[in-house]
Amino acid sequence: MICSKCGEEFQPSPDKPGKINVCMKCTENPQMRLKRAEEEERLRKERARAERMNRRRAERGAKEKATLESYGFEIVERLKGTPHTN
Repeated sequence: MICSKCGEEFQPSPDKPGKINVCMKCTENPQMRLKRAEEEERLRKERARAERMNRRRAERGAKEKATLESYGFEIVERLKGTPHTN
């Protein structure tokens, strides 16, 4: 169906009986819309922060690896849970 207010295509909810020609986005009240926008903004910022942290962690790991290799050390990766043996 196409919303009569915003013109976007939407699927009517099966639990809502009767003929509905307005999408849920257009029928919710302004307070709920504001709350959803704030939550989306919070999630966007959180995602951006996590991406920055992951990038920094990768850069730091690469820098440490390069430093160790410059001293002639060989980096050996172990599987987690593998006992350390000499």
